[in-house]
Amino acid sequence: MAHHEEPQIAQHLIAAVPHGTYVECFADPERDPIWQAMWANRPPIKDGMLEVTRDPGFGLILDAGMIRRYRV
Repeated sequence: MAHHEEPQIAQHLIAAVPHGTYVECFADPERDPIWQAMWANRPPIKDGMLEVTRDPGFGLILDAGMIRRYRV
């Protein structure tokens, strides 16, 4: 099983199944500015691996600065 887009959400699903293989992310800020800027605690990628957070829910904290910039 693999997942397309939004790795910060899909990581929990993929980690929970024995046949999970990978999550997809676009590390280029021009291609995916949300991956780069929306999360104050974006999971680091090290040696091609993404560590799944043990925090409750999705374990994500939204970046308050980005919210202020795009708020309407």
